[in-house]
Amino acid sequence: MSAETRSCQACWTEFTATTPTKIYCSDRCRKHAWEQRKHSDTAATVTEARPPAPQPAATRSCPHCGEPITIVALLTTPEAARPSTPGDGTIVPLQRRTC
Repeated sequence: MSAETRSCQACWTEFTATTPTKIYCSDRCRKHAWEQRKHSDTAATVTEARPPAPQPAATRSCPHCGEPITIVALLTTPEAARPSTPGDGTIVPLQRRTC
């Protein structure tokens, strides 16, 4: 590899890179950058709010055994999570689209 002049990603001084992957001018800058990343990742994890646990969207009777089942909506809208069921107890099968 030919020597290439780059800017250090930690202190922004110009340096001559001796390898294609070198982005810091010295071990001191490399270690400093690692410490900064380590502390910023920890701070982000502590302050980051956790998403709420999925709540039951509906309770229905199983069409096969009649036992109550809980439906949890993970990736859907509230309207789709609470579908209306036919009042006469008939089951409407899902239909697949063919393209």
